[in-house]
Amino acid sequence: MGYRRIDKWVELQGQKRGVPTIPVSPRGTSSRCPACHSKLKEAGHRRLRRVRCGLEEDRDVIAKLNIREEGLLLFT
Repeated sequence: MGYRRIDKWVELQGQKRGVPTIPVSPRGTSSRCPACHSKLKEAGHRRLRRVRCGLEEDRDVIAKLNIREEGLLLFT
């Protein structure tokens, strides 16, 4: 399923359940630290690390955390 189609499906499911959906651009979300917002460095296959704050995680988890934070900021 293409991204645009998934986007519409998620929006429809939210409407059916009375849950608001907020579109957030995924651009740059997997390369920015969710704790200190600085650029992350490669620490292995699909893992990123920020030495200053100690965060090391899979890039998909980092993207999820950043998208969640952006969505919460837009919602409030």
